Amino acid sequence: MAACLAVLTLCVTLAAPAPRADAAQAGAVRQVSFGTGALQYADAGQGGLPVVLVHGWACSGEFWKEQLGPVSAGRRVLVVDLPGHGGSASAGPFTQEAMAKAVLAVMDDAGVERAVLVGHSMGASVIRRVAVLAPQRAAGLVLVDGAILFPPADAAASASWREEMERFAAEFEGEQADATTASFINAMHAPATPQALKDWVLARMLATPVVVRHGAMQGFVQAALDPLPAVTAPTLAVYAASEDTPPNLEPLLRQLFPALEYHLLSGPGHFLMLEDPARFNTMLQAWLENAVR
Repeated sequence: MAACLAVLTLCVTLAAPAPRADAAQAGAVRQVSFGTGALQYADAGQGGLPVVLVHGWACSGEFWKEQLGPVSAGRRVLVVDLPGHGGSASAGPFTQEAMAKAVLAVMDDAGVERAVLVGHSMGASVIRRVAVLAPQRAAGLVLVDGAILFPPADAAASASWREEMERFAAEFEGEQADATTASFINAMHAPATPQALKDWVLARMLATPVVVRHGAMQGFVQAALDPLPAVTAPTLAVYAASEDTPPNLEPLLRQLFPALEYHLLSGPGHFLMLEDPARFNTMLQAWLENAVR
């Protein structure tokens, strides 16, 4: 499990908790039918090139609470709750393709033809797939400590890697699901991450139903070997420095995102947009103004 943690930190009934009580304060709350349920999203701001904020595994749009106000002050912002997460009820599937199509469904419902897609953690993998499925709709991508996996190129090693990762994903169901989730989340934090933030993150991620946590992790792992083409749209990558950060992360990312601007931040942990919002928001706003049109 430790090896899987290092890799990933780089990185039927309707399943969803009740809609977020704070959602109305973050913009107009809308819903759109999708598959077996409905997607909830917040819609705030106006003007400029729209931005779509996509959360990570077992999270929700609430994890963008420090970005919504500043970013929506000058442009339209959509904050998506992926299927089964936050206020979006769903019986699945929780595959990466389903998640990507959910983002496109929200954009369609909001009348947004083209936008900058911002994804945290697993959300970075989701927006990468959106850009592959509908490249004309992705004006740019922002990877926030993005969980982008790099499986071995060798066929035998790749098969072994997939088996190991699927065993890891299986630990997120059954009686050990909450303990596995808590251990996984705690490993993402930096030494200086405030305890209050750790508690806030853990409570909200554990509130995501086990069936969703397991299904989304399984879908994420299974999609890692899909042969996706490089995304040519302008891409900003902001990662948290840790002992698990590969020394060659930037060139690895550049193979997948040739038009890359890369930043490695010392100090914050995996939830850097919550832990150091001023620094992250400044970087994001500058890139939005200068790098995408």
